[in-house]
Formats: sequence, structure tokens, C-alpha cells
Amino acid sequence: MRENVCKKGTRRKKALFITNSDMADETYGGPKGSQRNHILLSRYFDVDIYLDVKKSSFQSALTALRGYYPPTERSDIDNVRRMQRENNYDVVFFDNSTLGEFIGVFQKSRAKKIVFYHNCEHDYIDVRFGKKKSLKSQIYKILNNRSESRSTELADVRIALSKRDAGRIQELYGKKVDYILPLTIVDKYKEHLYKEHPYKEHPYKEGTYEDMEKSCLLFGPVGTANIEAFAWFTTHVSPRLHCRTIVAGKGFEQYRGWENDKVSVAGFVEDIAGLYHSVSCVAIPLLSGGGMKVKTVEAMMFGKYIFGTDEAFEGYDVDYSRIGGLCNDADSFVRAINRFVDAGTDGFNIYARELYTTKYSVAASGKIFEQIMADLGFCKGEKWSCGKW
Repeated sequence: MRENVCKKGTRRKKALFITNSDMADETYGGPKGSQRNHILLSRYFDVDIYLDVKKSSFQSALTALRGYYPPTERSDIDNVRRMQRENNYDVVFFDNSTLGEFIGVFQKSRAKKIVFYHNCEHDYIDVRFGKKKSLKSQIYKILNNRSESRSTELADVRIALSKRDAGRIQELYGKKVDYILPLTIVDKYKEHLYKEHPYKEHPYKEGTYEDMEKSCLLFGPVGTANIEAFAWFTTHVSPRLHCRTIVAGKGFEQYRGWENDKVSVAGFVEDIAGLYHSVSCVAIPLLSGGGMKVKTVEAMMFGKYIFGTDEAFEGYDVDYSRIGGLCNDADSFVRAINRFVDAGTDGFNIYARELYTTKYSVAASGKIFEQIMADLGFCKGEKWSCGKW
């Protein structure tokens, strides 16, 4: 069999991408960041993927009792050890800092071990479980911290999304993060929807933007942080807005009880491009969280005006006056969104779209990743020599 080669005729190197994100499931934010990581890695290596697949609640409980952070089981570690014996990887990319059970497999190998932090998981686990303490949350926190600590200790390269996460990782584990690689996602913008007029021939209503009922979108899957944020917004902000609030995202169809004359609950929506296309603006009223928010860059990608909290814009370099507005309390959300709605501003924000293209697209992050690979000695001095951009 003919070997896959780089331009200079050398053997194409191999990498293993270990993740617990189902990259085919785009109803959640995490897999979109994992997609980006896999795409960038594939530009330099032949990549094998090992998915540390989600287990049942019963299996997860057994895993925790055995001292592993779910969903990892002993069989997963054995599978990865077998893959390493068969392939002798040049690089292993750990697509989460909670994959510390695996990293020991490569401790004595020549493989470069890259750990990517989607969050500082030590902090994010409190967001995941909420403020209410339980035996489960305490066990998960202990196992989570042990796994993240091990990943951080044994990594050759550490990559975080933001300076905030990098600072926390160094503070907690005494190891410096080597690179900041901001969140970027695959472009799903459908340019044909926005020709001539951004709201002409949109999929949900007939007519132009001027004919539409003005609306503000709250979007994201059911989870502790989103439930907290959306409940607060629909209670304290929506009643005072000069537009309707649309709540959408997987699992929120269970929250039809929030509906009233100012709030509609769409729940799961398959056509995400059409959803963004049909609303006037986006609000991201997150009160807690970690890492960078996928919903923020997603709204930029679709060219939306965004009104969000400090947490919503964490890690992003934006001009708040041009993106929409920085709002950290109910009054500021009401003032900013009503000002936008009353002005009759075109719902397409060219600044947001251009910001996505220049800073938060996969192409933009490729430049940083190129430097990381060069520093590791892979394809140094040969731009994209081991993978077509």
C-alpha cells in the first residue's frame, strides 16, 4: 500500500484524537469546538479518533465507584493502549482536560501529548451541577479534579480558550498554559439567505424585515446555566421589551409554561440558519459559565446583533457598541434592546459577520495552530506542507 506522504516525500505522520464529544451532535456547543480541533489537527496528520462515548447512568455510577471520571472505563483505556501499540502515534490530542485517565498510556511513548481545555473544568463542574450540593456532584468534583490535574501535569503542550481559563489552570495546578487558541467554529452561514435584503424570503415568515414581528432570540440547549439565564430574562426583561422573546434549543420544548403574550418557546429547531435568520437580534444573558460561549460566536457567524453579559463575551475581543451591547442587569438589557428595536435597524450586523470571519472562523484559528505545530517541529517552515488548507 502506498504511504501517505508530505510534499517533501516524508511519511505522513499519525495522530490520535481522543474526545468525549460526539462531533455529529450539533445541538450542543462543545462538539462544535471539538470539530474545529479535529479539522486543524487533520491538516497535519492522519488522524484516528477515539470517542470516549457517553454511558448509561448506571454504567457511569459504576465507573465513578471504580475511581474513573465518567464516562471513561477500564475497557476504554485498554482500547487506546492497543491503538498506541498498533500505530505508534506522533501526537495524541486530548480534546478535554478530563481525559487524564488516558494520558498515562503515553507517558513513556515518543508521542507529543497536547491537552486542550474547553473550560477550566475544576470551575465548570460547579456550573454543570448548579449551586445545590449533592453526593453525586461531590464525587464528580473529586474525580474531575484528579483527572484534570493529571492531564495538566503530564501534558507536553497545554492549550486554553481564554486568558481567564489559562490563569485559573496555572493557579490550581502550577503549570503554565502554552497557547491561547480562541473558540472558532465551522462556518454554517447561508449566504443565499441574505442576498439583497437580509430578511427577504426568510423561511419562517413572508415579507421583508420591515413587515416582520420584531423578536429577540434566547438560544441554547437545556442545562443549568441556560435554564438559570433564560428564566431570569423571560421574567425580568421580556415583559418590558418592545419585541417578542423566542426561546429555542434542545430540551426547552419542556418549558412551554414560560409562554405568554411576550414569550414564545420554540424548543428544538433543526434549521439553525433559518432560526437565526428569522429573528431581529440575540440576547445571551448568562450569569455563570466557563470557557468561551459557542452561542456568541455562532450569533456572530450569522451576522446578528448580540446583547450579552460579561460572561457571554468572555474571551472575545469585540466593540460592544458595534456588536450590540454589554448588559449585566435587567435595565441595561431593556434599554439596549428597545433602542435597537425602536430604531428599526436592519437585523443583519455586518460588523459581527466580519469579526467572525477575521477572528473566529476556523481559517483564523489555523494561523495560531500552525505556530503550535511549527514549535513542535511538525512541518516547520513549510506552510500546510502536511495538509491542504
